[in-house]
Amino acid sequence: MKRLRWYERVDKNVSKLHNAASLLFGLCLVSAAVLYNSTLQGLIGHREVVREVHVLSGVLSVGAILLGFTPLFRSSVGKVWRLMMLWSAEDSNWVTQWLKTFRRPSYLIDGPNGGQKIGTAVVASSMLVLLITGLILRFFAYFPLWLRVGATLAHTLFAYLITLFVAIHIYYVVSRQNQLETEDH
Repeated sequence: MKRLRWYERVDKNVSKLHNAASLLFGLCLVSAAVLYNSTLQGLIGHREVVREVHVLSGVLSVGAILLGFTPLFRSSVGKVWRLMMLWSAEDSNWVTQWLKTFRRPSYLIDGPNGGQKIGTAVVASSMLVLLITGLILRFFAYFPLWLRVGATLAHTLFAYLITLFVAIHIYYVVSRQNQLETEDH
């Protein structure tokens, strides 16, 4: 009998929320790339539409996550959130070993590893910063110039940071899936 990994035992509602938020945030990242890259902008055109897609998908991705903390989902999302936020000596050892070798160390499959926990914390906090700075940029007329400049800098830096973490997450998910398929055969 195949033993399920911890994330395969997660409630389906949590998985659905994760997937919805991921799709919306992926759309947000793609639209950001179009807005940021003049070549892509020339290919697609309609800058105002792309900007609205960017803003709407960003706000909705945060909304999808916040939906998980409503009474409808609270117990299942809360359980996973507590699991992701608990830090142990094993997590510290995992991160130390990864930093020394730049290879994913082995870990117990009963819970998330230190890298997953750091990634969750960075993405969650970055999404909050991106939401606040994005709203400042969207409604710029209500804010002084110094705040808009700071919001632009923070929004750009955190967008790069979260893009890096999302790319790393996708890489590890795909490589782990390939590894598991190899082990199953």
